[in-house]
Amino acid sequence: MKEVKLFIKGKLKTFQMAVFTSAKGNYRFAKLFPKQDTSCFQEAHAAFFENIKGVYHTVVYDNAKVMVKKICGKE
Repeated sequence: MKEVKLFIKGKLKTFQMAVFTSAKGNYRFAKLFPKQDTSCFQEAHAAFFENIKGVYHTVVYDNAKVMVKKICGKE
């Protein structure tokens, strides 16, 4: 997830943005979350698959080692 900072009603707020792209269709999907944890990670996937009305046979993660470490811990 990528950190995004937005001014909302004059106050700076920080969000985590999950982004999905398709390999061939140039399709983009993004969703903002208040934090970065396992439930947000899972919700981002569910929202994306619901949005495309299906699932891909293959999903590739960019920098998955960092993602897993942040969400699941060091073990």
